[in-house]
Amino acid sequence: FSRMTMRFADRIVANSAAGLKAFGIETWPQVQVIRNGVDLSRFNPVPAARRDPFSICMVGNFTGKKDQAALIAALPDVLQRFPETHLTLVGSGARLSECIALTDRLGLDTHIRFVSDCSEPERIIGSCAIGVLLSPGGEGMSNVLLEYMAMELPVIATDRGGNREIVEDWKSGILVADHLPSTLNEAICLLLENPARAAEMGIHGRRTVQEKFSLERMVAAYRQIYG
Repeated sequence: FSRMTMRFADRIVANSAAGLKAFGIETWPQVQVIRNGVDLSRFNPVPAARRDPFSICMVGNFTGKKDQAALIAALPDVLQRFPETHLTLVGSGARLSECIALTDRLGLDTHIRFVSDCSEPERIIGSCAIGVLLSPGGEGMSNVLLEYMAMELPVIATDRGGNREIVEDWKSGILVADHLPSTLNEAICLLLENPARAAEMGIHGRRTVQEKFSLERMVAAYRQIYG
């Protein structure tokens, strides 16, 4: 139905090329991509001295579109190499109770914190060393990836959908092909054992957001359409 009604539109705007491709309209002449913008005044980098070097976060609701369970399942392997590691999961949703139960079964309750009511995620993001987004079906244009990068966090994200339009693999983060514990363990441990490399990725990510995903750039693009 959406695709049918799109044929009557003068202009079609998506926030990612992946979104256009999902509808099969990427070659239509009236389509345009305007990527999301971040208010950089909210997401300023936190000095390294105030960050926990072994802290990981994932911000996203506990639904079928996110895979917090895979991150929880990968944590025991990470702890074998970096026992100080702890994970903060921010969000709410139907699968929250399942993830809490999985945490209990694996005996990880002292290493995982759940935050289900949070209106200012930047405070949590800023205290962490790595930002993760696992999305089995991919994303269009993920705001949380932009927020991680704006705060100079190296990111780990699923290599699907629009994530590649944001994250430059091995430059601003690591794109993973699957959510197997071994895959996630390798990506996480690589960043934890190479803090200098992780910091470089974070700086590159912040620069990318400034240049390509600023709020001002997004607003200007919409103004041009209506002008």
